[in-house]
Amino acid sequence: MIISPSFNYNIQTHCIQCYYLKSFQEVRFNTDDFIYEIENDKIYKFKHFNTDNHVDINNTLSFYLKNDSPEKILVYHVPINATYTNNRVDKYKLNQNSLLTLYIEENKKFYFHTNETNVTHSIKDDMITFLSLLKLYN
Repeated sequence: MIISPSFNYNIQTHCIQCYYLKSFQEVRFNTDDFIYEIENDKIYKFKHFNTDNHVDINNTLSFYLKNDSPEKILVYHVPINATYTNNRVDKYKLNQNSLLTLYIEENKKFYFHTNETNVTHSIKDDMITFLSLLKLYN
């Protein structure tokens, strides 16, 4: 499941550098119907993520819950009308056994990922910890 904020927030990553795991490049082409992604020298297309639900952390922070397992289909071309994005994505985790991973794109946009199907107490606690470190939660 992908947990993304309802609004864009200004973030500062210097407080979470000790939780840094790795960085990678994400190359995507967006159209109205599909997202095309280059992965291991192959092109895959999949539908945009559906917003399944909504969760509020407090009065000012709310997040969309999205199913993150769309079916990827191998294709051999990208449509001409696609919008190209090439983002550097940084990956953070509170500890090795944490169920939640934080992804930050270009130090601007962030989202969380978990393999769980529901937001458990443990996941919510990890979210609050990351949000506090990012100075978004009091």
